[in-house]
Amino acid sequence: MRQQSLAVFCVGVFLSFVGHFQLMMSSGSLFAQIVVSVAGITLMTLVAYYISWSKKQDKPIRPAAKVAAAPAAEPAGMAASATSVAAAGVDARSADAISAEPATPQAAEPTPASAQSVPAVRAGG
Repeated sequence: MRQQSLAVFCVGVFLSFVGHFQLMMSSGSLFAQIVVSVAGITLMTLVAYYISWSKKQDKPIRPAAKVAAAPAAEPAGMAASATSVAAAGVDARSADAISAEPATPQAAEPTPASAQSVPAVRAGG
C-alpha cells in the first residue's frame, strides 16, 4: 500500500472533511467518532487496494520464455557488440581494434559453449 500513499492521503483529506461534517451534524458521541474513524480507515484501505489492483490490470501479460534467437548480422562498419566479441572468442581488450577495422566476412570455427559465455561482472563496492 505504500505505493499509493499520495492517493490515500488525498482521499483521507477529503474524508476528514466529510467525517467532521458528519460529527457536527450528529451527536458527536464516542460511538459516532469510532464509527466515523473506522469507516474512514476502511475506505482509505479500499482505495489503496483498488488502485493497486487497477495498476495490475493495466500491465501487459508477459509471454512465455522465448528461445534465444541467433544474433542478427551487423552492418559493415558497425562496432562489434560484447556478445559477438565473446562469441568469436576474441579478447575484450582487442575488441576496439576489431571495431576500428573494416568488417570483412570470415569463416570462423565454432567455439565450445563454455568459451561463448561472457564472464560475470563484479559489482563495485
